[in-house]
Amino acid sequence: MNRMLIGAALAISGVLTLTGCASNEPVAQASVASSNLQESMDRVEVEIVDELRLLAKLRDEERKKRLTEEEKQQRILQAQDERVPPEFKQHASMSVPPKDAHEVCTLLADAVEYESTVEGPIPRRPIWVRINIRDEPLYSAVMDLGRQTGSAFTMEIYPLSKLVRCVYNREVNE
Repeated sequence: MNRMLIGAALAISGVLTLTGCASNEPVAQASVASSNLQESMDRVEVEIVDELRLLAKLRDEERKKRLTEEEKQQRILQAQDERVPPEFKQHASMSVPPKDAHEVCTLLADAVEYESTVEGPIPRRPIWVRINIRDEPLYSAVMDLGRQTGSAFTMEIYPLSKLVRCVYNREVNE
């Protein structure tokens, strides 16, 4: 009888040992590896978007350098459009080092003494914007902001309430 109890105990301990070896730990490691891969892919995606924005900015700066006098005058005439609030038609010189889009938007609003609000999900990585205008209408800086941010950011101007909304686009920035 003792032999049977010892045999049964050994059999039970053997089953428990084998059950312990068949645990789900490798699945947990695979899950961790999968989440690390997803994080890496997210970081790469953010880097690619940043590089594309930088490339667009560099192309725009190159185009600005090649503008003829006639094209520069055309930009000034565009800024004199009736839809442009008078405050944004005033000429100014402004050199803004790279800042996040909403900071530049707020600076432009402050320049014309408008209130400003920042709305939408602020992206994990800033949308860098650089403004450099010399004796041009402030509206050209607004257009430049739009070119540099693309669909990721919008500067909405409400002249009757003297308000500027600096809006991050949800679909692009999430």
